[in-house]
Amino acid sequence: MTKSNNKINVSSLNSRLMVPILFTLIIGIALSIGVFFFGRIMEKENIKDSFLEDAKERVSYLANDIESTLHTLLSIRALYTASNKVTRSEFRVFTESIQFTHRGIQALEWIPRAKGSSLLLTLGIHYVSH
Repeated sequence: MTKSNNKINVSSLNSRLMVPILFTLIIGIALSIGVFFFGRIMEKENIKDSFLEDAKERVSYLANDIESTLHTLLSIRALYTASNKVTRSEFRVFTESIQFTHRGIQALEWIPRAKGSSLLLTLGIHYVSH
């Protein structure tokens, strides 16, 4: 064989070796990109599911807290409904533990029962005396 035939054979051999290498490289890159995007989609779904789970838990906690506070306030209303006159000391005894057990209730204050125009006068006297 001559040198020119030898060069053709080497060149032909290099071409035949390059095809599988390039094919493997292209397949590897395509698979890597596919796995990356699949993993990205799965991670987004996991983050979304985790967020929704946390949000549901917080909403449930908040709804329970609001419902508990509402029931407490309704019990104070029931105290006034059951009695014609609720004294300051009765009110204090009834509500003394409420503010410690219900963080959502910031303040509870006794105000004497008054109707009509005497309401403003009663409130004025009550707040001036305190």
